[in-house]
Amino acid sequence: MILYIHVGFSQIQNQIEYGFSWGSTKFIGDINGSSPNDKSLNGIKHNLLSRYIAGVFVGYHLIDPITITASIHRGRIDGADSLETKTGALADLRRGRNLMFKSAITQATLSAEIDAIGIITNSYTDLEYKIRPYITIGIGLFHFNPQGEYIHPDKTKSWVDLKPLRTEGQGMSSHPERKEYNLTQFTTPIGLGIKYYFSASIYASVEYLYRKTFTDYLDDVSTRYIANQDFINHFGAGNSTTAIAIQMANKAAFKNGGIAPPSYDVNSKRGSPQKKDAYSSISIKIAVMPWGINRRVKSLRCPI
Repeated sequence: MILYIHVGFSQIQNQIEYGFSWGSTKFIGDINGSSPNDKSLNGIKHNLLSRYIAGVFVGYHLIDPITITASIHRGRIDGADSLETKTGALADLRRGRNLMFKSAITQATLSAEIDAIGIITNSYTDLEYKIRPYITIGIGLFHFNPQGEYIHPDKTKSWVDLKPLRTEGQGMSSHPERKEYNLTQFTTPIGLGIKYYFSASIYASVEYLYRKTFTDYLDDVSTRYIANQDFINHFGAGNSTTAIAIQMANKAAFKNGGIAPPSYDVNSKRGSPQKKDAYSSISIKIAVMPWGINRRVKSLRCPI
């Protein structure tokens, strides 16, 4: 019995890996401004330090060639209409809309990683090749919290949470069809990557992941503008929450002295609810298998 337990535990050890990752994110949604020149978004630099994602993971080689991986990631996404670089009527409308946001993202994921060469050779643990492409698919739970930049009457600026402001009437009695959105949602990440094995115990990989979500409010933008009176009726007249909500809901009107141009007036299109939001990432991963993939492996070779 003791020998059986020892052998079983050793087999489990040989199939476990640990690692970490770091990468850059891209938001895909209604506010999708981007800058190829690393412009500043009111203090947010669009580089690896602003749109980032970092995490840790542990993997278990379930069966050849499938690895089950559990991971936790922390990152940030953002966007701004002012960074729209395209031309045309739609791009002009986005720039005039003048919205912006940022949001921290915390995500826990359980995924299956399928080794492409392992499928062809019908063996993962033999590790004949240093370079190994793979695909990955999973399910995750993530938390987000969109924020926008509020300009105070004295021209100072601060970041405010957007969900409590009900910028499109979510949860208001005047708009019963617009439900409040949850800040914790499911996601289905899918992607591909390629690994390079330095040894049977250490590898690095580059991985692209597309994370589909089931909400259209990662950026707090989805449907149509509502009237200022709706905010007054809901929050009350003359208080700071009402003033903040009115400004954050319609930055086009704020930009024009409180008067909304026709394209941004009540019931005009603020976002597009037909497509849900998403975000993607490109990451570098480093993993260690302390006991090696296979102790019998003496060397690795390139697939050439």
